[in-house]
Formats: sequence, structure tokens, C-alpha cells
Amino acid sequence: MLGVAHAKRILRPAIAGVVAACALVVDICLVVWGPYEMSLVTVPGQQLSNMNPPSLLLAGHGIVLCVGAIALRGVLAGIADRPRVWWWVVLGNRGARTLYLWHLPVLAAIVALGAAAGFDRADAHSMSFPIVVATQTGLLLILMVPVLVLLSPLENRPLPWWDDPVARRAGRARDAALVSLVVVLGIAVLMVARSGLVGDGLVYLLIAAGGALGARCLALGIGPEARPRT
Repeated sequence: MLGVAHAKRILRPAIAGVVAACALVVDICLVVWGPYEMSLVTVPGQQLSNMNPPSLLLAGHGIVLCVGAIALRGVLAGIADRPRVWWWVVLGNRGARTLYLWHLPVLAAIVALGAAAGFDRADAHSMSFPIVVATQTGLLLILMVPVLVLLSPLENRPLPWWDDPVARRAGRARDAALVSLVVVLGIAVLMVARSGLVGDGLVYLLIAAGGALGARCLALGIGPEARPRT
């Protein structure tokens, strides 16, 4: 919504800068005098998570980032206009989705292997905590390089069956069933985010996968009634 406001010239950079500063002050007040904790991601020992469910502080942080980028757009555009800088921007954007989707699985594997080897990061107040976190962060940066090289080319490559054309016209019963499955998928994904991949989270993961596959099967196009959609 903020991006649309900027594109329509409703939210100009100067106003965006004021909004960013005000939102940042509100965020600080919510941490200092409010019920929210500083960490925006869930960490051990946290009394009130900012992610589950999303808190007012997390929403305010998103506003700060968005309007901050709008306020600095002119400066950022000037930097990105340089050919060498733009080359890195293009390279990063080509693998942005892969980086977003795979950095957490890779980090989870690193943390799990570290815990199995006796390098536990559960105690944030221990002397070894900064060393363990720094080492795992370095490993994450190193391991994400081959992951990006191998998987980023798949971002713009259609997947067989999944990206096949969808039906142009269908009956109301099919449409209602399709919408219901999409709703089930969305709720199940939220529950997975809430529960994690343990216990009930695995059940919700199976429900989400079933909803996605069921919706895709219902949306398959047949013969001349099919056309590709983006």
C-alpha cells in the first residue's frame, strides 16, 4: 500500500522521511514503555513473541523499512545507477527468492548439527554464545553460495504440471471447492508457522500440502478450455 502511494505520488520522499522517523519513535516507545520485547524474531526466554501473532511493533518496523526506503529512494537510485553497483543488484535479485526460501533451512541444519556436536546456542547469556553465533553465521554465508548457484536458476523456470495452464471456465461447485482448499492451505500454513515443524506442526504441514495439491488438481486446464495465467 505504501508502494502504491509512492507510485501515485501521494507519498513523497520528504513526507516518507517524517513518517519513518515518527514510526521509529513509536516503535522505541512500544519497547521501552510497552509490553513488547526488542527482538523481532522469537528467541528462547522471550515472554511475548513479536512474530506469533504479528505484533504492533513488528508492523511498525515494517512501516519504518518501507517508508525509509521511499525517503532514500533518490540516494539509492543514484548509487544503483553505477554499472558496477547495478551488476551486483541484478545478481542479487536473480537469487532473492532462493535466498529467502533456503536460508532458514540451511541455518536450521547448521544449528542442529552444532547442537549435536555440543555447541548449544540456547543460553544467550553464556560466554560462548557470541562465538557460536558468529561461527554459525559465517558458515551460513559460505554454504548459501553453492545453494544459490544450484537453485537460483530454477526461479524463472516453469515447473512441469505445477505451472501448466489453468481452466478458463468452470462450474460454481468447482470454484467453491477451489477457494475452500486455498483457505485451508492459508490457515494450515499459519498454523505451521505457529507450531513449527514438530508435533501438531507436522500435521498442519500435511494439511497444507494436501490443500495445495488439491487446489492445483482442481485448477488444471483441459483441452481448449485452458489458457496460461501469470
